[in-house]
Amino acid sequence: MVLPGPQLVSYSARKGMRMNNFFAELGSGAIPWYAIAIAAIGAYFLGNINPAILIGRAKGIDIRARGSGNAGATNALRSLGKKAGAATFVIDVVKGWAGYYVPLVIFLRLALGDERIFIGLASSQLEISSAAYAAWTAASYAPAMLCGLCVMLGHMYPAVFGFRGGKGVSTVFGVLLAASWLYALILLAVVLVFTAVFRRVSLAVLIAVAAALVLVFAPFGLAIARVEPLWIIILLAFVVWKHRGNIKRLFKGEEPKLSFGSGSGGSGDRTKGDVPCVLQGQRVDDLSDESDVNGGGSGSGRTKGDVPCVLQGQRVDDLSGGSGESGGSDRGSGSGGSGESGKSSGSDGSGRSAAPKGGE
Repeated sequence: MVLPGPQLVSYSARKGMRMNNFFAELGSGAIPWYAIAIAAIGAYFLGNINPAILIGRAKGIDIRARGSGNAGATNALRSLGKKAGAATFVIDVVKGWAGYYVPLVIFLRLALGDERIFIGLASSQLEISSAAYAAWTAASYAPAMLCGLCVMLGHMYPAVFGFRGGKGVSTVFGVLLAASWLYALILLAVVLVFTAVFRRVSLAVLIAVAAALVLVFAPFGLAIARVEPLWIIILLAFVVWKHRGNIKRLFKGEEPKLSFGSGSGGSGDRTKGDVPCVLQGQRVDDLSDESDVNGGGSGSGRTKGDVPCVLQGQRVDDLSGGSGESGGSDRGSGSGGSGESGKSSGSDGSGRSAAPKGGE
């Protein structure tokens, strides 16, 4: 059995000590508890500002009832268009950055009001000054990290929108950008690279989560991350929890891909094999081969094999196996009939197209 070297033992001990002292730093007394509480509540409601929901409402669309149902940048891109997706991403990042950085600046100043810290920093003795500096940063950064956690929770579970928000990826990126910009940019690069490779944002995010943990706990990543390990674990745990549906679809091979094509309403990269056919509110794919699909069992005798899936006025059965169909428009017209709000009718029956649940 090979024993760990003294450097690794020392490194692990320092990490463990920092994790154990994280919450103790919040009650250090250098910052009044009510100031921390006010800042945390303010950060939470800052996170409640959800641009995907607000932009969707301005267009008469509930983003949480479209596409993947997630009130985030990727679903805004698919369902509302490129401009809405870009605006959602930028605003979510900015609010995450502000939710951490603004409290940090305030608490850095408030902590100077603590006599021990102020006198210690002004001391000419190196040991006293170093101890005072450590107390100053601990008293300031710990509440800021709490506020960063609160702004993320405000985005994921917004009280003003019925506690149904986004998955927090862009907001957490903004928080990390304020806490450690190099660390955040490395993780952003990981997401972009693996999104380009796999064209699945959720998979790229999960790979970035793994990379984030490696950078925090690996000795070579210590100089890069410069963040509290326990805090990172809490943030990433919430992100993974919000992606639990994506994880299930990834294992089943049902997670839709992201398309980089053009389109005013966003675009999907789905082919006919990915599009669930829905007839009178019921997925035809979920019916048995012998089931009557004429709504309520009223006797047309047709089974799911006889039902054409119609998407935006075009029969999905007529699409080629590798062709994509635009996934953001609400209206469709063609020889098969015309529809609004995803509904289409014609001589073949009536149907409603629905984007597959998945993605970000």
